[in-house]
Amino acid sequence: MEGIGDRFQRETKYQREASRSRMLEWSKKPSVYKTYPEARKFNLGDPRQLKTLSLLEAIAKRKSVRHFTDEKLTLHQVSFLLWASTGIGRRERGHEFRTAPSAGALYPIETYLCVDGVDELPAGIYHYAVKEHQLEELKQGQFGHEVTMATGGQKMCLAAPVIFIWT
Repeated sequence: MEGIGDRFQRETKYQREASRSRMLEWSKKPSVYKTYPEARKFNLGDPRQLKTLSLLEAIAKRKSVRHFTDEKLTLHQVSFLLWASTGIGRRERGHEFRTAPSAGALYPIETYLCVDGVDELPAGIYHYAVKEHQLEELKQGQFGHEVTMATGGQKMCLAAPVIFIWT
């Protein structure tokens, strides 16, 4: 008996011969960037202003940490983490290349933050507007409990200053 996973794979997989008969309608191409126009915006500033560290130094200083402080993060630290994980690394000839790879440069993954301990940001849920390097405030409040439940009871989410959510 075919399981639901097998059925999903069969019905959604890429089929080269099926796409040959259809032409792309470039005029109906969706925007590369998701935005929330009505959301309150928070500018993140230039993320590349951090002190530089060579790869060898970074490897030498790397260590696992099992105990976390309850210090807040700065907005600049969050700015760098967003840029390094999914921001625009360079622009060339009208194209924007992100710091994370994506097949066909389609970038289907969106970045959201659950914030509860970042200087200059009210607690809440935010969307990362990649093109503008801004945060868009979607909902104010503390959502650590909800995220903890959504992650199968990972209690560290209750104390985290920020949680990155990729969809």
